[in-house]
Amino acid sequence: DEALPEIELNYCENNCGDGIRIWGQAKPQIDANFLRKNVGCGLAYLKMSAGMARGNYCDENHKDGIRVAAMATPFLLQNRCRRNLLNGIDYVGKVSGNANENYCKDNLVHGINVHHKSFPDINENVCSNNRYCGIAFSGAGAGTARKNECFGNGSNGIMARENSSPSVEQNECHQNGGFGILFSAFAKGRAIKNNCRKNGKGELYVAVGASTTLTGNSYGEKETKETKENKTE
Repeated sequence: DEALPEIELNYCENNCGDGIRIWGQAKPQIDANFLRKNVGCGLAYLKMSAGMARGNYCDENHKDGIRVAAMATPFLLQNRCRRNLLNGIDYVGKVSGNANENYCKDNLVHGINVHHKSFPDINENVCSNNRYCGIAFSGAGAGTARKNECFGNGSNGIMARENSSPSVEQNECHQNGGFGILFSAFAKGRAIKNNCRKNGKGELYVAVGASTTLTGNSYGEKETKETKENKTE
């Protein structure tokens, strides 16, 4: 097999654009870089780029910690995305790929944001103390959020809104300011075997107009009347 080009142990800080930008059909291996305080994103995948990013520190950038745009399909593994002015990880366009075991904390929008027509697999990430949601799906975003832990976020642990249609499975959503999991009006998808507890407004809420299947979820003691009325299990 052809070896991937490696980008390793670099300090990319205080740049006017992105710390590292992957373009075209490039598929590099990006390991253990410090991508901080850039005016753009810490790491950006554009066009049809792919490859793997592992163990990078994407902190305090003016946009996203990691942005996956256009039709890119990278594998994001064990990266730290903290205190970025937008999202920890942002999927925008018609992208896919995987985000596994990343740590997205203290970002000023969401921990992981999936919008437009993106459909990534989001597995075993920790999304905590972000201003809004731990994981957010919007637009026509889809994909799977599985075995993530979302806690201490200002709004919801996991949110699906607009015409998004994610599969939300086996997540732990606790101590968020809003709901553990929220499907707003017009959202679709399913919620399977999630555990939601000690959230500020309730555990799992499906709004009127949403088309969502709920199976085998467990809840804490704190539930609002609206939550109970909208359960369909």
